[in-house]
Amino acid sequence: MKTIHRINTVIYLTIIGLYIFQPILGALAQIGLGITQLIFAIKMTLEIEALSTLTTKCIKGYWLSIVLWLLVILLLSIFSNLDNYFISLFLVCPMIIGFYFVIITYLSQKNQLINTQNFD
Repeated sequence: MKTIHRINTVIYLTIIGLYIFQPILGALAQIGLGITQLIFAIKMTLEIEALSTLTTKCIKGYWLSIVLWLLVILLLSIFSNLDNYFISLFLVCPMIIGFYFVIITYLSQKNQLINTQNFD
């Protein structure tokens, strides 16, 4: 879990840096962050029995936030014009969800470390 957290944090901070220096590259790199985080989230979901109850609840909240985000995009594309909401829907919201996943991996890694110390 420590490796997942480190990789996730490095990618997230790199994208923040890219947004500061070259916003177009940051937006393009955000696609890679989303794919990486989805792979990590699927891995964590498949190993959900090994996670603490707090991490389990957070993973469920992460999936709920993704479903709600996709639902908002779908509903706005049907009932409205997405051009008015493009930046907030496709740049800001995914980065907020991505930051939430960074927090989840941190909590999971921290909890795993505490559990390992308790068994020693």
